[in-house]
Amino acid sequence: MYQYTNGFDLSLVSSALTGRLGWIQPTAQGAPTLDQANTASKSGRYYNDGSFHSMVTVSNIVASQENAKLDEAGVNALLVQKGKAAAMRALTAVFNEVEYFDGQMLLYDRLPENAVPVQNSGLAVGYQLDLTSRIDITCQITTAILFFDSDVTFNLYLFKEGTPSPIWTKEVEAKAGEQTVIDISDIYLNYAALKGGRFYLVYFQDDLGTAKAIQEQICGWNRTHCIGAQAFTAPRIGSSFSKDNRSFPMAPYGLNLEVTSFRDWTQDIVKKANYFDNLIGLTMAYMVIEESLYTNRSNATERNNKDDLQTAGLQLDLKGAAPVSASPKIQGLQSRIDQEAVRVKKQFIKKQLPATINISTTCPYS
Repeated sequence: MYQYTNGFDLSLVSSALTGRLGWIQPTAQGAPTLDQANTASKSGRYYNDGSFHSMVTVSNIVASQENAKLDEAGVNALLVQKGKAAAMRALTAVFNEVEYFDGQMLLYDRLPENAVPVQNSGLAVGYQLDLTSRIDITCQITTAILFFDSDVTFNLYLFKEGTPSPIWTKEVEAKAGEQTVIDISDIYLNYAALKGGRFYLVYFQDDLGTAKAIQEQICGWNRTHCIGAQAFTAPRIGSSFSKDNRSFPMAPYGLNLEVTSFRDWTQDIVKKANYFDNLIGLTMAYMVIEESLYTNRSNATERNNKDDLQTAGLQLDLKGAAPVSASPKIQGLQSRIDQEAVRVKKQFIKKQLPATINISTTCPYS
């Protein structure tokens, strides 16, 4: 459903940042014609306009590639890929760790005694999940723990309030008489992204055949900050269930969940994409010089870039010091990138004041 990394949805963020900087069409004889995907610039800024580094040219990028026979389409695809890579480097320079509100936590702790099979009654059973309405927090279901008296294969479904069909389905397999851990890596619940704060993770008893859920004795329901979970049952209606006739038995039906929640920067990044323009441009300059220094290609352009004097000069530009004695110290690209990353980070990650995080419905077990 999503592509989360470092606390943001990469697919949405990449779409917002792609095309913010463009490329000016090279004028040298024989230069490839750049397509609109590369010449368009949402910000009005360009990688190769001289504002980041004079080494940032299309010819220097092409000269550093392993493929010596890139055609025009290949060059255009390469520049798009480089733009995405520069944006990703810039993002990870700012958002280099995930901030968790809840560590991975089971909904309940169990006692080993008094676990009994539950008779099937044709119901939908599972959990009602109520999220915090804060758009900068995402809740994730990471694991489902199944406990049934027989080997059984069935589907888990995720429904959203107001949507008759499930938005997620997964076939799972439980082993008889033992807790079966099912990895779930693709359920991310965010109030803003999904336009709502109530969801239902369920299975249908009719799908179990003769197998029965084992109802465990609960040691205690764990308290989470950002998601409220209530075990419920409801009459099945076709491929869905009656949300108006839910019962809350205060007991699980062979299903426990492991959940976590983290600060989600996606919406902020999308709204403030322009904050990254300078950092992305500097990062592209660093990448071009880095490739020019370390490429295995051998051609006239590459040799001109890699002679001894040029190599020392490029390393001076990158790191602020050249690999020679008595090298002058200047502000290198890496230093400029670090400073810019700090500046951008301050626009997003400010000193947090004490705050209360409210969920849509208070969990009765907290």
